[in-house]
Amino acid sequence: MEVFLNNFQKRFIISLLAFPLIYLLIYQKFFFSIIIYIVFLISFYEWHKINKKKNFLFIVGIFFLILAAYSTITFYFKNSYNFFFLWVLLIVWLSDVGGYIFGKLFGVKKLSKVSPNKTWSGAFGSIVLSQFACVVFFF
Repeated sequence: MEVFLNNFQKRFIISLLAFPLIYLLIYQKFFFSIIIYIVFLISFYEWHKINKKKNFLFIVGIFFLILAAYSTITFYFKNSYNFFFLWVLLIVWLSDVGGYIFGKLFGVKKLSKVSPNKTWSGAFGSIVLSQFACVVFFF
């Protein structure tokens, strides 16, 4: 038996662990706020580590991090049952899963040099599965 989990197994286990978290996101608004603040602080720390020079790009990145945290919390609290918020999370999750599966199965042509593991077939799979979530939600 292989000691280390492969990439797919790790992603699958994390996905299973996400289900209790989704329950908490629906019913525990305080817990959700804490999670968003923790994610923001971790993102800020990572952005600080990446940008050694504190220049205009650093400030723009901080602005976008603050905007993302504020938008997420505002969007979450404006919906009474949070199903629309969970639908957005589902689209993001299916987009990631579709990109990973299609990229692994059919990935030949690379999408860019910036991220060498991204392929055109992965991008297509990402679009297909995220659109599937849209169709299922609206019908």
